[in-house]
Amino acid sequence: MWHSSGTIQSTYKTPDDDEDEDVKIVRILNSASRGDIRLIKAYDASQLTVSNYDKRTALHIAVSNNQEHIVEYLLKECGLTEEVQKAEDRWKRTPLMVAKEKGRSKIFKIFLKYCPNVTNTENDEYKTFSLLMAGKNGDVETLKRLYDNGVSMNMQDYDGRTALHLAVDEWNEDAMQYLIYTCNCNRHLQDRYGHTADDTLTRDTNRLERFEENHKEKEEHITEEKHSCEENEMEDLQNEKGKPRGTFMNRQISRTKSRPLKHFTPKIKQQVAPPQVTDRSNLYLLFEAAAIGDVETIKKSDYPYFDVGDYIKNTPLHIAAAAGHLNVVKYLVEDCNVSPFIRDNGMKRPVDVVVEQVRLLSTCKGTDENLKQRVLITGVRNYFINKMENIRKSTEKVG
Repeated sequence: MWHSSGTIQSTYKTPDDDEDEDVKIVRILNSASRGDIRLIKAYDASQLTVSNYDKRTALHIAVSNNQEHIVEYLLKECGLTEEVQKAEDRWKRTPLMVAKEKGRSKIFKIFLKYCPNVTNTENDEYKTFSLLMAGKNGDVETLKRLYDNGVSMNMQDYDGRTALHLAVDEWNEDAMQYLIYTCNCNRHLQDRYGHTADDTLTRDTNRLERFEENHKEKEEHITEEKHSCEENEMEDLQNEKGKPRGTFMNRQISRTKSRPLKHFTPKIKQQVAPPQVTDRSNLYLLFEAAAIGDVETIKKSDYPYFDVGDYIKNTPLHIAAAAGHLNVVKYLVEDCNVSPFIRDNGMKRPVDVVVEQVRLLSTCKGTDENLKQRVLITGVRNYFINKMENIRKSTEKVG
């Protein structure tokens, strides 16, 4: 508006000392959402931890809206680094959990820059879950983040599967190319059933040839772009300094060719404080317990969804059954009311997985361990057959 002196007076309002608390909360959170750094800076750092009815703070909201400059200010200038992992909203989600979601890699990098403990907050179970989910979904951005943070890209889950197993199963070519050619993942690691990523990769030779051709074309395109950039840089230098073009280009190309390929060097694992339990890490621990027959851990689990599926919709019941853990199978079916008729992505029930496992063991060498496992899994199979038959009969009576 116009001031009486004829100058323009800003309509921007700074917060008053006696500002109503509710008004202050609305102003701060709206500013975080819009990216209004000017108003955010008008408040003291101690005032920026306020939250709304959903217990969401300015940091929660800035992260959710990808307001990078607000996030950086709150962490760097205001020192709210503890809020990253401690501030929980109504749904028990911290700003760090939100930052790990797809599409927020820049925000996550800001966390890594100003919060030294963030790099160590993901335990092996969480990392494995994130890695395999990224492989299944073709989420190259997450794969790159994990690789850059020193995560072993060959990590296997409770069924022995790797990110490459799942990427190849779903035929996510971008993820496959990144895992094979950049991360140099092992194509020959076996899962619980003896399957390798290479088995699936080479099953259809025509599809494999197309995949390799696509990779070759992509590499050629990258090389052409690199050479084009080098030529443009050379022309600029030639115009500025008058240096001969041919000699310079040859030297640049030879340098490019002589650069060694990037190889993965895993970081040394450090002993750190236990991470905060999230739904995904808790879910993974549930599957891990099912795989090793640890029924006590399952009983203590806070995760209520015992019929939830993993990357390929295997449930803890599928996992426990395939491993021959009758105690876990009985607990899940009888105490947790998990249906024995539940199916995975391949439309297989737990009993179908067990039958396959018995067949696989029958083809293997008859060692003492093999025979012991066959006895355990046969017991699980018989339990399923009897249980499912009883359910059918009771259903028929009701009908």
